[in-house]
Amino acid sequence: MKYRKIGKTDLSSSCIGLGTFEIGGSSWWDELDDKKSIRTIQAALDLGVNFIDTAPVYGYGHSEQLVGRAIKGYRDKVIIATKVGEEFIGYNEGRFHYHHDGKNVYTCLTKKAIFRQIEDSLRNLDTDYIDIYSPHYFFDDTSIGSIEEAMDTFLILKKQGKIRYVSVSNMTYEHLKNFNEVNDMGICGMQLFCNVLDHDILSSNIVKYLVENGLSAFGINSMAKGLLAGVFPDDYQVKPGSERSESPWFLDGMTAKVNEMLRSWAPLCEKYSASTSAIAIAWTLAQPGFTHIMAGAVEPEHVKANANASDIELEPQEITFLTNVAEKLKAETIDCERENARHTFEKLAKDRIPVILWGAGVTADYILT
Repeated sequence: MKYRKIGKTDLSSSCIGLGTFEIGGSSWWDELDDKKSIRTIQAALDLGVNFIDTAPVYGYGHSEQLVGRAIKGYRDKVIIATKVGEEFIGYNEGRFHYHHDGKNVYTCLTKKAIFRQIEDSLRNLDTDYIDIYSPHYFFDDTSIGSIEEAMDTFLILKKQGKIRYVSVSNMTYEHLKNFNEVNDMGICGMQLFCNVLDHDILSSNIVKYLVENGLSAFGINSMAKGLLAGVFPDDYQVKPGSERSESPWFLDGMTAKVNEMLRSWAPLCEKYSASTSAIAIAWTLAQPGFTHIMAGAVEPEHVKANANASDIELEPQEITFLTNVAEKLKAETIDCERENARHTFEKLAKDRIPVILWGAGVTADYILT
């Protein structure tokens, strides 16, 4: 396992980390066994993975609790990253974000809310400090609190020894910049969705800012919600309401098309004695600014396959090949369907016919931009 420094911190972390969103459970994912989940986390530790990412809202505390149980006795050897800002235990303060599994989730980053949430996370994780603490979301809404208030509160928590560093996720460029520059606390990096199928973020000013300021880009969703692992059958039927149902790559026969693309990766898999998931992770890790990948896993075997990406250094022509075949697939499928939807949307609007947009993440901005 290779290790890299996180941003401007003194933390040296495995370049392949473990993401525990799915391990947290909930109706977004398939049912999991806690004992297997703990074995998965411990298998990661055995392979040299010392960077674990979680969040209170993953399974409403369950992910944090499993991480805490799995690392018991190894706390000083593990870098724990968790998040703050999504509350679900009935305070109903801040901005309503979504409803899921019977709970209303609010985004709130006021000083009072952060002080509440840090204690919940410390208790769930069975620790007295968190290595990297991250605002999960931020919106320009005064009910949430301000960036200044949040960062000043994080500075207090650091002085109290409850957190070591701050990073961010799900931020705009302006939010990223403000979180990093509003006070002396600063941030160490940002979590970014990026994989070979969906990598528009690479051309953004966000990545440029991270690179120019010596901050880490933590890659998440590098396997496109598991699709790039090549384990889903061609006729896979996504569960309605699941996390994967939000991805167009799992709908309308797309799984078969992605599997066909993955078969073209066979020479690379053979060359590096690696799974398609490891090749996918290695591709993201090779992108500018991406210092670490938080790879999800729900079985020990998955962790081993993902960790193998640490030893893969793709050659420039191989990176180009992977990019080109993925972009060709996207242009022929997802982009084509989106363009058809845009024309339909514009025609209906021109004819003044009412339009209902349905589906997670489907908005007029998505169709028209």
